[in-house]
Amino acid sequence: MIILRLGTCSRVSKASKAKLERYAVILSRPHAYAHVSSAGFPQMCETVRILILVRISEESNREATSIAKIALWISLVALLASVVQAGVEVWSLIS
Repeated sequence: MIILRLGTCSRVSKASKAKLERYAVILSRPHAYAHVSSAGFPQMCETVRILILVRISEESNREATSIAKIALWISLVALLASVVQAGVEVWSLIS
C-alpha cells in the first residue's frame, strides 16, 4: 500500500508535486489512519503538506524568474533603441 511505502520511503522529500498530491489524497481518506502507526500519521501528513507548499513555491519562483528574464530582455531592447535614437538625433544635429 502507498501509505506504508510513504512512511518508510526516505525519498519523499524528492517526490514530484503530482506524487505528493497523490499522497495527500491517500492520507486524507477516512481509514488511512488505521494503516499507519498512530505516532507517525500526523508527522507524515504534515511532511506531505509542507513539501507540497515547497513545490508550489518552487514553481512560482521559476515562473517569476522567467518573467524577470523576459522583462530584462525587453528593457535591453528599449535601451538599445534609445541609444540608436539618441545617436541619430546627435548625428542630425552635427550634419
